[in-house]
Amino acid sequence: MFRIFRSAYVRRWLRYNALRKGLLGRQGPWLFVFVMSFLFRRLNTILKRGEMPIRFSEKLEPGVSYMISHLVPPTRRQRRKTRRAVAA
Repeated sequence: MFRIFRSAYVRRWLRYNALRKGLLGRQGPWLFVFVMSFLFRRLNTILKRGEMPIRFSEKLEPGVSYMISHLVPPTRRQRRKTRRAVAA
């Protein structure tokens, strides 16, 4: 429905104006946009935390151990670098 709001530029522009005109300038409609965008972003971060899918499941015999570690997702720079390497 609102495909234009998927654009990062439009969202960044809205956040910037909502902060500048709404929070700092005390303009009512922009303050509403600021509060709604703030709540929406916080709600998304809360709802994204859920159960992770099971990747590995096995019964352990006595004396056997596994090390469990967390894989850090690649940064934007690393993703860009791998994308460019694949495209070239």
